Amino acid sequence: ALGAVLAAYLEVERALATDDAETALGAARRLGEAVADPASVTGLPADLVAAARTLDAAEGLQPLRAALAPFSEALHATLGGGGAGHGPALVWVRCPMAFEGRGASWLQAEGEVENPYLGAAMLRCGEVLERIPPGGDE
Repeated sequence: ALGAVLAAYLEVERALATDDAETALGAARRLGEAVADPASVTGLPADLVAAARTLDAAEGLQPLRAALAPFSEALHATLGGGGAGHGPALVWVRCPMAFEGRGASWLQAEGEVENPYLGAAMLRCGEVLERIPPGGDE
């Protein structure tokens, strides 16, 4: 289940970075579907599942961006515990300017920073804080 959640999350993140609400909404729905089946959520933390459902219910760029922040934190905590098991190399990035200076973090595939909270307006705003190798820290 985590692989499907991570794939959908990365699609949401990339779509928000390019201000593509339609693609982000579709990916958020897939993320919601990935946690909808009780059998698939058995090994997932409750806060991750709850945040996924909130992200799935969001409509439009700003609500999606607001819902992405708590989901990102929950997913990072899950992956940090060695729970990734598979997937691409990731980076944990923080933008201090997101949400009117409160700041927010997110996971993305390695490469140039692509800010999902500010999109095209400040696409490269963010600092890589951590690298997460493929398959997690196992």
